[in-house]
Amino acid sequence: MMQKFQTRRSIFPVLLFLILSCCFFHGQRVSAFTSPSADNTAFSDTLPWFLTDIGAEEAWSLLSEKKPVGVPVIVAVIDTGVDYTHPLIAGNLLENMAEKNGTAGMDDDKNGYLDDIYGINTCSHNSDPMDDSAGTIAGHGTHIAGTILQTAGASANENPFNIRILCIKAGDAYGNFSDEALIEALQYASSRGANVINLSVSMTSCSKALYDALFAASENAVLISSAGNRSMGTSEGSSRGRSYYPAALPFVVGVMSYGKEHTLSSFSNWDRISDSGEDYELAAPGESIFSSVPGGSFKNSSGTSMSAGIVSGAAALLCANYKKQSLYTAAELTSFLMNSGISDLVYTDSSQGEHLFSRLDLPSLLTSSPKPRLICRTASLHYMNGSNGQYRFSFLIQNQGADALKVSLDAACSIPGVQITFDHECPDSIPSLSSFEYSGVLTLTENPSDLKTVQLSLAVRCSGKETASEQVSFEAETSIHTEGTVSRDIPLQNISLSISDPLVLKTGDLLRISVAYIPENTTADRSIAFSSSAPEIISVDADGTLHARSGGTAVISAVSSVGFVRKVRVTVLSAAKSETKQTGPASETPTTLDSDKTENPSADQKKLTVGQTIRHKKLKYRITSLRASGGTLCLYGLTVKKKTLKTVSIPDTIRIGKRRFRVTRIAPKTFQNCRNLRKIRLGKYIRSIGRHAFRHISKKAVIRSSGYRQSRLLQKRP
Repeated sequence: MMQKFQTRRSIFPVLLFLILSCCFFHGQRVSAFTSPSADNTAFSDTLPWFLTDIGAEEAWSLLSEKKPVGVPVIVAVIDTGVDYTHPLIAGNLLENMAEKNGTAGMDDDKNGYLDDIYGINTCSHNSDPMDDSAGTIAGHGTHIAGTILQTAGASANENPFNIRILCIKAGDAYGNFSDEALIEALQYASSRGANVINLSVSMTSCSKALYDALFAASENAVLISSAGNRSMGTSEGSSRGRSYYPAALPFVVGVMSYGKEHTLSSFSNWDRISDSGEDYELAAPGESIFSSVPGGSFKNSSGTSMSAGIVSGAAALLCANYKKQSLYTAAELTSFLMNSGISDLVYTDSSQGEHLFSRLDLPSLLTSSPKPRLICRTASLHYMNGSNGQYRFSFLIQNQGADALKVSLDAACSIPGVQITFDHECPDSIPSLSSFEYSGVLTLTENPSDLKTVQLSLAVRCSGKETASEQVSFEAETSIHTEGTVSRDIPLQNISLSISDPLVLKTGDLLRISVAYIPENTTADRSIAFSSSAPEIISVDADGTLHARSGGTAVISAVSSVGFVRKVRVTVLSAAKSETKQTGPASETPTTLDSDKTENPSADQKKLTVGQTIRHKKLKYRITSLRASGGTLCLYGLTVKKKTLKTVSIPDTIRIGKRRFRVTRIAPKTFQNCRNLRKIRLGKYIRSIGRHAFRHISKKAVIRSSGYRQSRLLQKRP
């Protein structure tokens, strides 16, 4: 026994040396992530590349000289949770001291949550926001929280700018985030005074309830969201594009990713048209980002989520810079961040079109000040038929910068001696991220003989809170109509639209409205003004293109130059509704057709709408698109009990009346828990299989497919 003890004792110094060495080098490694001031250069060579690329050390030095106020800047991380025991994060949390020092099991601060010391879990409805350690995106929230802290100059041992993380778990490690969980998370973040909210999630639609919650949160916090990792451009101007939310919303900073070579990451979504209202405004490093993961360790990860974390850290420093003054609102700081950076990131799309994006630059962000940025969204000048020289004009002015103060407007016409009357007075101010429509009537006192066009310009002068007065000008132009031509005009008697009322679309759909004029040979002004009662549900372009954005109902109005109005009620089916048994608006009963019992093909052909349910041989389908000859279907459910289903053959096409529909999708969880299912044959047109479509079916089940695409889809059984 003594010999064994001596042998073990001889090992003790070696083990002690190894343990101390690991602790020493681990401590060095954590400190190397951030250098809180320019004077501390011991580990400057070991800074992660993304901090060096955005000029982090210079920014920290600049901010240290300003000595920002010690009041904490709160960054809410709404994600898969956060490992609040991680060495990098544990000392930088926003703790609820009322609950920490209170009675266990009691709601000491009366906010509706028991013992929410570090945050809450809106998935399981408890007060433990701990990150998941298993799943396809396990540790996602912890990685984001560590990235934010590193960008903000915080380490395991110091936090010079008092940046605090508020942990909120709103989804699981498989990427499941419900609207209800996100809405509750946003409300909780606002109630805890969050200055910055990081949402590294991306969805193809945004419901009205979630939109309202995001907008309410944006009134007091800067909202940051990832653009998504689908290599896809936004939906404006392309039927192949798709916008991802909440990044595409106008009051949320949408963040794209780039790599070490300053090229847009191959996986990153990108903005097709700038200043369109659906934008990803900024790019940040998103490849090989070294940050914290559960269990006290670190690893490299890539994605626009990491880019959003870096921008959230920058937003925290921006808030720290201005928090002492309380000079700028959250909307002003949001717009300032959106329009910051260095515009040198060039991306060439598949059509060889070039797009210029701005990448984050911390020093310039902290050395400049927010100022107004007025743009003209639309400008129009239309002749009023039969008015003897009167023209109606309208300018839609949007402020994409800080609050515009002391606003003055001055309209001028290219023809002297005209009379200009305005519909309303000039506003005293135009707040950040808001719009103002300035309209009126221009009257020619006499008809000029040598001019063919009339041009109206609008000069807008305003000042900012810390900037001098500046002026911008906008113009509108139209042809001149004389009295002689008025008498020969063929007046417009009415208009009609090419779409039916009511209309049903699904999120992501694009549809162009065509206008027919009555009579067709009218010489009147053919301009049509389109508008939507709820642009967040469905928006409409100036050319009449509808963009279905989120679930709900809106009214599309088309107004002619002489005041004829046509309205269409449009219902948009959200992604959530398209994957459940609700096949129509919540207030309506869904229409269901049985393809095996169609007796009147011509009648059914007229009744078919997008979102309609079709039953065919034990399976339920939903119409996802319509054409004159047919359309596409999504398989989403069964007409029999799951335990009785043993074999299933998904057809290639289904005939309904005179139309033939292709089956192209299988919705999530369609065959989940079909434990007696043994044989499955997939149709040749299926190109998308939802998550957990075949979960918990028998291991003996055989899934047969044809084609390379389906083989790829089934490599990992959904």
